[in-house]
Amino acid sequence: MSGTKPDFIDFFPIPFYNQRNHHLERTMLMSNYSASELGSQHDVTAQDALYPPQKRYLLIDIFRVFCALLVVILHCLEIPDGHPFAHMIVVCFSQQAVPFFFLVSGFFLGKKLYASSNPLFVTKRYAKSQLLLYGGWMIIEFPSILATYQALYTGCSPLYLLAVIIRRILFAGQGVYWYLLVLAESALIAGLCVHLKREHLLYAAALIGLMLGFIYDAGLSFLFFGKMNQLFYMLFSWSNNFIMKGLPYVALGTLFARYERHISCRISYVSSAYVLVSLTSILLFLNCIKTNIQLTRYMFLYPAQAVLLFLIGICSDFRNANAKVGSTLREMSSTLYFLHTAMIYRIADAVWGVNAPILLKFSIAVSLSLAVFWIAKRSKFKPLCWMLSVKA
Repeated sequence: MSGTKPDFIDFFPIPFYNQRNHHLERTMLMSNYSASELGSQHDVTAQDALYPPQKRYLLIDIFRVFCALLVVILHCLEIPDGHPFAHMIVVCFSQQAVPFFFLVSGFFLGKKLYASSNPLFVTKRYAKSQLLLYGGWMIIEFPSILATYQALYTGCSPLYLLAVIIRRILFAGQGVYWYLLVLAESALIAGLCVHLKREHLLYAAALIGLMLGFIYDAGLSFLFFGKMNQLFYMLFSWSNNFIMKGLPYVALGTLFARYERHISCRISYVSSAYVLVSLTSILLFLNCIKTNIQLTRYMFLYPAQAVLLFLIGICSDFRNANAKVGSTLREMSSTLYFLHTAMIYRIADAVWGVNAPILLKFSIAVSLSLAVFWIAKRSKFKPLCWMLSVKA
C-alpha cells in the first residue's frame, strides 16, 4: 500500500501486481482468474493471463458524482413547501446516495482485505486514516458545534453541554462528516470478521442492522420497539450510525468483492430494474401527495436503488478508460460532499436566506465547491488536498 492519505469514497485503489516475483495465488485473487482459467486461456499469452489489464470502474466514479449531487439537493431543500420537484428528487432519489457510497467503500475494502495476508493491518490502517480525516474536520467545525449547542441548551449546566457535544462528535457524527466516522467503525468490524474468517457473523449483523434502521426510521413503537428506538436516539440521535446505515452496506460491499468473479449480469436488465424501482418510488410519492398521507424521507426502496446502481457500475468494464478521468471524478465527488453544506448554509443562506430558490442554492454550492477543488488541484496545497481527499 502506498501512502496514508485517506480518500473519501475510493480508498485503497485496486493494486495491479505486475512484478514477476509475486505469488501466483495473490495474482489470481487480484485479477479474478482461477487456476483453471489461467491454464485454459489459449487466446492470450501466459504473461497476459497472469497480469491482465486492470479493470476500471468508470461508471462507479460517474455515479459517485451523481450521488454527491443528490446529497447537495437534499441539503438545499431546507423547506420542502413550494418546491415540489426538488422534494420529489429528495424523497425518491437522494436517500440512495450514502448507501451507495458505503457499498462502494465496502467493495474496494473487501478487494483489499481478501488480497492481503494481514487483513487486520489493512483495516486498522484504513480506519485510522478515516478517523484522522474526521478529526480534522471536527477541529474546523468545533466552534460552530459549540455555538449551536450553547444556543440550543441555554440554561443547562456546562457538564450537560459537554455531554451532548461529546455524543455528537464521538457517537452521532457532525454534519456530513458523520460518514467518515461511521465508515471507520463499519470497516473495523468488517475487517475483523474477515480476519477471523467469521464473515457469516458480519452478514448477520448487517441484516439485523438494516432491519433496525427500517424500524427506527418508520417510528414503530409497538412491543419493545419504542424503548429500543429511544435507546438508539440517546446514543446516536439519528439512524445515521454504523449499526443501521454503515455496517449493512459496507458488509454487502465486501460480499460483492469476495464473489466478484462470480457476478455476471446484463447491464440492460439491471438498468431496467433500477428504472422500475425509481418509477415505483415516484408513484408512491405522488400517491402520498394526492391522498395527504404523511410523507417520510426514508422510503423503503432506496436500498434497492443503491444496490442496483452499484451493480451497474461494477458490471461495466472500461479497461481502456483513462485512469485520470476516474481519479478526477472521485476527487470531485469528495470535494462536493465535504464542502457543499458550508456553501449552502454559510454563503447562500446568509446572503439570500433559506427560502432562496433551490436552483440558486444548488448552483452556488456546486460551483463554489468545484472552484475550491480547482484551487486545490492547481496549488497542490497539501493540507487542503488532504481535507478534500484530493491528490496533491
